[in-house]
Amino acid sequence: MNKEEQIQIWQTQRLNFDICRRRRQVLQGGIKMTDRYSGFIVVLEKDLRQDDAEDTIKAIKQIKGVLRVAPQISDYALLAAYSRARQELIERLWKVLEESK
Repeated sequence: MNKEEQIQIWQTQRLNFDICRRRRQVLQGGIKMTDRYSGFIVVLEKDLRQDDAEDTIKAIKQIKGVLRVAPQISDYALLAAYSRARQELIERLWKVLEESK
């Protein structure tokens, strides 16, 4: 066995030892593993026209690690859901304000 093979075996054994040590630390609660994110959902403050959104889409694509940007087309069902939720919050707020008098 030549010197390069010995070094490779030693490095592999060291790596395996480090992996086992880290697993043991994780299982014993000594190290907390962090969550991994596969993506983010970004909600815009207001709807943008397609031509106005191009610069925003280009800017998001320039962020390191971004593979795809898929704009969501605004529709009436979504607008209705937002409007209903907003109205419900307003009614709850008025109810709280009236009860505090």
